Amino acid sequence: MSDGKKNTLEIWVVEQIKKFDRSAHRVSGSGCGDLQKADISCQKFFIECKMRRTQKNIIVQYKELWLKLLDQMPCNSSKTPLIIIENAFGEKFVTLKAEDFFDLMNDAKLAD
Repeated sequence: MSDGKKNTLEIWVVEQIKKFDRSAHRVSGSGCGDLQKADISCQKFFIECKMRRTQKNIIVQYKELWLKLLDQMPCNSSKTPLIIIENAFGEKFVTLKAEDFFDLMNDAKLAD
């Protein structure tokens, strides 16, 4: 949970996900180096949160963020990896592969 600092982005993300998945929670020890855990645990997603409150632009570093997140995922996981970033304006963005986005859209269509 990010070295004792109040990570408002993680708190906000958990609140949003709990609207459809009550099991969502912040992972203790996330952001603490080599523990190799995502920030948020829930049934459908594997989530890393990054507060970039001094940066106006959202840049997802492929090697440093995306590949690290994929490397942290358990083998054969069916969860969708997400990176959620907050910028200097307090705007929040979700990054995921386009294929995963369209799979989610298809699941939403089938649920209608």
